[in-house]
Amino acid sequence: MANEDTRISRGIKGFANDVKKINAYLNAPSPLPSLVSNGIRLGILPEEITQWGEFYHEWEPLFPLYTDKKVTRTTNVKDQMMLIIKKTRAYEQKIRMCDRIAVCKDATTTDFEVFHIKRSTSLALTTHTAAPVPGTKTVVITLKKMGHLFHLLLITALGKEGRAKEAGVKEIQVYVAYTAATDVAPDLDAFKYKGDVSRGLATITHTDANLGQKAWYIARVKNTRGELGLPSDPVGFIVV
Repeated sequence: MANEDTRISRGIKGFANDVKKINAYLNAPSPLPSLVSNGIRLGILPEEITQWGEFYHEWEPLFPLYTDKKVTRTTNVKDQMMLIIKKTRAYEQKIRMCDRIAVCKDATTTDFEVFHIKRSTSLALTTHTAAPVPGTKTVVITLKKMGHLFHLLLITALGKEGRAKEAGVKEIQVYVAYTAATDVAPDLDAFKYKGDVSRGLATITHTDANLGQKAWYIARVKNTRGELGLPSDPVGFIVV
């Protein structure tokens, strides 16, 4: 796979393999000593695993119809299949499943291979056009504006003027974790993906349950191969 857009195939035959394999893998038991499924171990929520299964079960009866070219393959069948592919890919991009697995502390090389994540796998050797590795690239987070249940963050490259991303950086991802107002920054694995930076800015919204808590933020750069750079220093601001 050349880039993150092809982690879930856009083609019918490739998608048929991806949706079936991923559904089975998310629900399969994790290797011992873990006592949960692969999906839960990797931080995928139960409702997200269920939704993936619904995509698969919607797809499953259509694929045999498609493979019978002489009798049951019709334009309507193909259109239904392409719609499922579109919905599934959009959902994966919405919940950032592959990105979350890429930074999961419990992820293994096998996980990366199943989800076509190149970091730490032999898949990285098959990339034809090499994107610069993130290396030590990192960013700095500052608070630009605070309002009721939101923080507007300014996120810029360390040691670089302006809001432009550094060379080789495709996007910058923001992660958040919550603590009591007087607590110090939590461990890295407590942070959850929250959104991307647009032109140096990221608006992070909170819920009523977070009022009075401290929202801690880190950010990481990512190149076109899906490889992540170092996390920024955490910064925390009270939710008002």
